[in-house]
Amino acid sequence: MAAPPEAGNPSSRPPLGGPDATTAPSPSGQGRLSSGARDLLAGMAAGFAVKFVEYPFDTVKVLQQTMGGSYTGAWDCLATTYRGGGLMALYKGMFCPLLGSMAECATLFVAYGWMKKALGVDESTATLARPV
Repeated sequence: MAAPPEAGNPSSRPPLGGPDATTAPSPSGQGRLSSGARDLLAGMAAGFAVKFVEYPFDTVKVLQQTMGGSYTGAWDCLATTYRGGGLMALYKGMFCPLLGSMAECATLFVAYGWMKKALGVDESTATLARPV
């Protein structure tokens, strides 16, 4: 029977950053992403998804603001724009706002992750009634 690990033994303590701080290979041989990299990628994906869904509505809004007399309403603006240039007309000029949205959401996700670590939040026990 093996002896229990000693309290002072450094090998018996978890890494400083918690279990996510390790980059030990998984059984498939691939290394795990650190929590910061995971937050960064998740934030970028969220920024992409948000801007991809939101941009056509923003395009219709801007067209109505700048050429309001040309359309009878939002549906007319949407239909006229689609007929005039297809689906891509609704996404024209999206590249720079897309990059900005991805950077913004990635920054928010990473900062939120860092704050959780700094405050020592244990997500496995956190609830709405007892958040920390």
